[in-house]
Amino acid sequence: MSKKNRGKAPKNSPGAGARIAIGLLAALGLAAGVFYWKAPAPSSTASLKARVPGGERRPTLSPVLFTGVVAQAYQVAREIPQILDQLYCWCQCVEGHGHKSNLSCFADSHAAG
Repeated sequence: MSKKNRGKAPKNSPGAGARIAIGLLAALGLAAGVFYWKAPAPSSTASLKARVPGGERRPTLSPVLFTGVVAQAYQVAREIPQILDQLYCWCQCVEGHGHKSNLSCFADSHAAG
């Protein structure tokens, strides 16, 4: 090695930026692993089953009972009940009203507001 090249890293070795990037990726991977390992496991299949929508057997209310966009919503619900019966009801009426799915909201006046 000549005196000019002493103390310099070879050109094909990773620089400081690459070492920082590798370190950050390793830390991120470690953090993701810890998060995954610490995540709570489902307590039981009963709690999962309670969150799975479906099973509404009541018919939807007639759209003629309502006006405007509410009537349109009830009409759509009447046209695609199989789709709405697969959707979880996000207004939490499962707990308060015993609804089975989003379709349940249209089997009573709950969806009208």
